[in-house]
Amino acid sequence: QQQQQQQQQGKLQSASTDELATNSVEEGAETRKNLKNKLLKLAASYDRGFGASPSARKEAISVIESLEEANPSTDTARGMDGGDGSIMEDTPLRGNWRMVWTSAQDVLVLAASPLSTVGAIYQIIDPPVITNIIDLLPRLQALLPPNFMPTSMLRAKVKTRS
Repeated sequence: QQQQQQQQQGKLQSASTDELATNSVEEGAETRKNLKNKLLKLAASYDRGFGASPSARKEAISVIESLEEANPSTDTARGMDGGDGSIMEDTPLRGNWRMVWTSAQDVLVLAASPLSTVGAIYQIIDPPVITNIIDLLPRLQALLPPNFMPTSMLRAKVKTRS
């Protein structure tokens, strides 16, 4: 009987450990979701960083740093160098990404043009090649109603290889 009680206690301890792990994973997912939503709200409010005040930039950087800390993945840059030349399907960053926030001066300066405004900015990661895509729209077009004139866009693509 004492052995049965010990076995039951062991099962209870195991169950509570499993519950704690499940709760921790769920809390981590909820934390990441809340941080992502906060970043998306900042991006919408400040035109992806182009119209951000210094305090808004500081807040966005703080959210991004918190997201980095909350990331459950390890070695997220895995496979970015193309490895041994084989295709690495296990590259977490592989895919098409759309920029939602930037504090990079080389990107922020694009909004200073009197002739164009910045549309979408993408990064296509297919290791070892990374392609940056920037859509530029005539500034006049951005000021007019959407169907007033035919859409005109210049797309700049820059490929880099690691």
